Amino acid sequence: MNKKIDQQAADNIRALAVAMVEKANSGHPGGPMGGADFMHILYSEFLISILQI
Repeated sequence: MNKKIDQQAADNIRALAVAMVEKANSGHPGGPMGGADFMHILYSEFLISILQI
């Protein structure tokens, strides 16, 4: 994939993680923010190919 698209996708995950923690008024966004790159790659490279089988 394109590196710029990968970065934007991970940034979107980070923004959504912060919004969810803020809306819940509980928790800390550090975990989801730190794992955003991992989650993006996991979904885009591995899970999506499993679903296409």
